[in-house]
Amino acid sequence: MADEIKVCSVPVLSDSGQASDEFSLVGVSAFFWENGRTLQVRFLDGVPEVQSKVEQIAHQWSQFANIKFAFGSDPHAEIRISFQREGSWSKLGRSALEVTDPNEPTMNFGWLRSDTPDDEYSRVVLHEFGHALGFAHEHKHPEAGIKWNRTAVIDYYRQTQGWDEEKTVRNVLHAESKDATQFSKFDRDSIMLYAIPSQLTTDGFSVGWNTELSETDKQFVSEIYPFDSDRSSHLAATGVIYAVKPDGTLEWYRHKGWQDGSNDWAVDVKVIGSGWNSYTQIFSGGI
Repeated sequence: MADEIKVCSVPVLSDSGQASDEFSLVGVSAFFWENGRTLQVRFLDGVPEVQSKVEQIAHQWSQFANIKFAFGSDPHAEIRISFQREGSWSKLGRSALEVTDPNEPTMNFGWLRSDTPDDEYSRVVLHEFGHALGFAHEHKHPEAGIKWNRTAVIDYYRQTQGWDEEKTVRNVLHAESKDATQFSKFDRDSIMLYAIPSQLTTDGFSVGWNTELSETDKQFVSEIYPFDSDRSSHLAATGVIYAVKPDGTLEWYRHKGWQDGSNDWAVDVKVIGSGWNSYTQIFSGGI
């Protein structure tokens, strides 16, 4: 892996199902699935040996989360996997439902082959299924405090990935909003973290390639998707509301008075995204 840098990106697919240059990693709380849900997973292509490895690794998440993956041939599968598109990526959580063409992937593994090393399978599959559960990149953690060398980062990803400055900022340098995400403490061992070479930071901070779920990954996913239904109800009651307007705009609100019933709302209303016209529910989630 030292010879070829392979990183994940999370594309927003257009109405045509084709990946665009825009990346959406905000409003993560709005993209979590219903707790206890069984997600249908279908392979669109690929060889059986590779498919089997992907399935085996993906189930590791379900050991710690009240979410199941049912691999099969369901034409309406929420998660659809290809091995033929460029790069490795996944739609973020329930945003996979935006891809309405049943023949279009919501997840892709562009470099997995039968002879790919096991640690690379583990790294990439766990990472992408983390995105499918609604988790963002750990290096974009609101409190990561990484002292990036901006010029070095932009040059590095231009040389290794062919990314322009805007794409690098969106995928690496721009931190998530505290108001739109749930998060634990920054975890340098998280499966959702990119490798960070020391030359990309001003203080020499570095991280290698993580290939397994960290203890924090396991704990956090169990908090988001708990097996204890009482904890699930508690997490939902936090005063954060996502509302879809008639024009398809998804907005974020915080009800400060959710505990005492008072009419106390946060002044700032945040626009999370657009294109949610097909959704008619109000989403609520915790911060």
